[in-house]
Amino acid sequence: MIFASDVRKVIEEGEIIEDYPGGARGHSCLMLGKGTDGRPIHIVCAPKDEYLAVITAYMPDEAQWSEDYRTRIEPWNVCIAKAKWRVEVRHFILIVKMFTSVSTTSPRGFVSNVEKSISKKLR
Repeated sequence: MIFASDVRKVIEEGEIIEDYPGGARGHSCLMLGKGTDGRPIHIVCAPKDEYLAVITAYMPDEAQWSEDYRTRIEPWNVCIAKAKWRVEVRHFILIVKMFTSVSTTSPRGFVSNVEKSISKKLR
């Protein structure tokens, strides 16, 4: 759970890691900081004339972000990092083929489906 004190700390001490000047709702940005207990927290916020609108706050998923939580991981890198397999060229082709055939709304679900498919193919 993320508390108001966590959000305040991230806004006051965190850093902007992505900027969205032309967003659908106007200018917004993604901030990274640490909550009161030291957890990494992302906050999407939008500066307004008289206030800062907090759009969302969440704890970044390590499968979707680099170790420092500043850079998004490409989807095919996610399945490689998550599975912790050494990928050779022939396995990379297999992953690309599965990437185009697996359909899911959740990145975590995607990784899980790819891992299951790879496991079956490599047996």
